[in-house]
Amino acid sequence: MDRDMQKTKCIIEAIGKNGFKTKWPYTQYTYFNCDNGIVSLDDDFQYPSVALEFVKNLYMECANYKIQEKNCQSDCQKYLSRWPVLRVKHIRYQVIMFERVD
Repeated sequence: MDRDMQKTKCIIEAIGKNGFKTKWPYTQYTYFNCDNGIVSLDDDFQYPSVALEFVKNLYMECANYKIQEKNCQSDCQKYLSRWPVLRVKHIRYQVIMFERVD
């Protein structure tokens, strides 16, 4: 999280050098402290099926796997087979408004 905050700070500084200012601190973020699915807040939310399958089967994208049809490490499937973030408790939002400086 600290790394993300530092990236946000750098982005704000870069935008500031190009004629914009903000009163919003780079450390401010919003989150939902509940375990609801994203779809509970956004009825139209759909995770693209192609992206979902890619993330779930990432271990199969390894060059070694494509050649030998098996991973070179025994734990590749364990660590490279994940469902994407679909719950709001895992997401932090940063919305920063800028004004042009004349």
